[in-house]
Amino acid sequence: MTTSPLITSEHPKGIDATARWRAIYNKAGLTDETGQQLNEDKEFPDELLALIKKCSTAPFGPEELVFDFMVPKSSEKKFTPYFEYGKKYEASFFQIQRSMSSKSCIEFLKSRKSIFAGEIGFLFLKTMNLSYNLPKGLVIFFGEDDKSVPYVQKKIDGMDKSNGAFELAWPVGSYLISFREVQ
Repeated sequence: MTTSPLITSEHPKGIDATARWRAIYNKAGLTDETGQQLNEDKEFPDELLALIKKCSTAPFGPEELVFDFMVPKSSEKKFTPYFEYGKKYEASFFQIQRSMSSKSCIEFLKSRKSIFAGEIGFLFLKTMNLSYNLPKGLVIFFGEDDKSVPYVQKKIDGMDKSNGAFELAWPVGSYLISFREVQ
């Protein structure tokens, strides 16, 4: 098993990070007193380390579950305009690895060219009897309008749906669902 070397402040990535830190420090507008307070703050090193660890963690894990599906002719009208009869789609689940805003989730989904099917997409998975394989816990899925309140599935089995606030930070361990057409 090969491991990559650890990055220090002398590594090019470390040099870049410390240059960013210096720029932020210079913008902080610290006075002699507040600069000294920062230097003496006993919690600052631990909080800075926690922030570095948080920001160096990928926001989403790899695709955990992927379902390929086609819309049966009998279901075509229920799930349009999001899913069309005869086309192939996939539903992918990504576990959130650090607290994420709705805006960040939407940007991720757009980068994947996702279909914002909202609750319709999730109901389609239930209709296709795929729900027994779905992850347990919070599943987050967004509707067509970026400004819409995201749907949150609290309990997959019982279909205990509730709308979350768009401004929420979605917790670690939640799942984001992505629907997209497969060529």
